[in-house]
Parts: sequence; C-alpha cells; structure tokens
Amino acid sequence: MRSCVRMYKILMVEDDKNIQNLVVNYFTKKEKNIFQVEIASDGQTGWEKAYENHYDLLILDVMLPEMDGFSICRKIRKNSDVPIMFITARASEPDVLNGYALGCDDYVIKPY
Repeated sequence: MRSCVRMYKILMVEDDKNIQNLVVNYFTKKEKNIFQVEIASDGQTGWEKAYENHYDLLILDVMLPEMDGFSICRKIRKNSDVPIMFITARASEPDVLNGYALGCDDYVIKPY
C-alpha cells in the first residue's frame, strides 16, 4: 500500500548563493520528496512569486536588491497568514521587533 506524502512548498528570497545552497540542501538532502524549495534572488521577484503562488513557508532575507524583506512581509500580511521566517544579518533590537510587528513567525540572525 502506497502512502500519500504531502509536498511542502517553500519560497526562499535570498541574494547570497551560499546561503541559498545551504538552505536548499538542508530541506532536500534528507527528505527529497517532502520539500520543494524555490529561490528568488531579489525582493521584487520574491514578492511576485509569493503573490502568484501558494507556499507553505516563506524564508526572507531583509537586505535584498529591488525590495527589502520587511516590505515583502508587509505586503504578504495584507492577504495571507503563510508562515514567514526572516534569516538576516540585521540583528539590532529595532529590526527584530519590526520583523515581529510586521507579522513574521520567526527571526533568525546570521550566522546561524
């Protein structure tokens, strides 16, 4: 009997290729058939993908070309309650508090 395994879609908006690879490997190496990770390397592309598709998780950097992660989070929260995690080097208390005020579910500071 074949079991049904749900595929979880993740969008990562990150401009650093090394971090992109690290996160993709983390989610897909062990569980290839459970997680599908899509990448956007700039904020505008990330926002467009998030707006046009359904994801189970968004992972956002804050400092991005075209549009910052805070702006993406603000726009997403107008219409969606998808879980949002920031992974960023922006470590000041005001930045962390701003991330949570905008509606993120977690705020992880680089390096992690």
